[in-house]
Amino acid sequence: KERIHVYMMLEDKEYDSKVVEQYRPLIMNHEYMIYKTLYHENVKIPFSIINKIVVDIDSSMVNFGFFGGIVYTAIIDFISHDNVFRFKVMNQDRFVEIIEHLKSLNIEIIDNKNILDAYYQYTDRMERNKYFQREFMYKKK
Repeated sequence: KERIHVYMMLEDKEYDSKVVEQYRPLIMNHEYMIYKTLYHENVKIPFSIINKIVVDIDSSMVNFGFFGGIVYTAIIDFISHDNVFRFKVMNQDRFVEIIEHLKSLNIEIIDNKNILDAYYQYTDRMERNKYFQREFMYKKK
């Protein structure tokens, strides 16, 4: 199943309207999350069906004019009894806020690579990316 690129946001918080135009919004409250498919159909996922959440990291090569670099992005899977909802979080600067919300729902969060620690420790996107490079790119065996 393909990973959906989304702009995750909380229902009662402000958001960047320019970014929402680029990425599909996924809106959360305390009961459910909702997003639109490519065919503009609403998909509503109640948190009551989610058994656990798995957090990981994804990397991609990005060109910055004459230069390129690896950019790391959080990915998150919501796992229910019979389905896995796979997302790539495009608004990295709000990820801690999203995680705090998910923690408040008392759903198990699995973070085997300590991705969340990096988001708490390195609030600056560039510093966080450097950390991920040290941890994942340079330590490959």
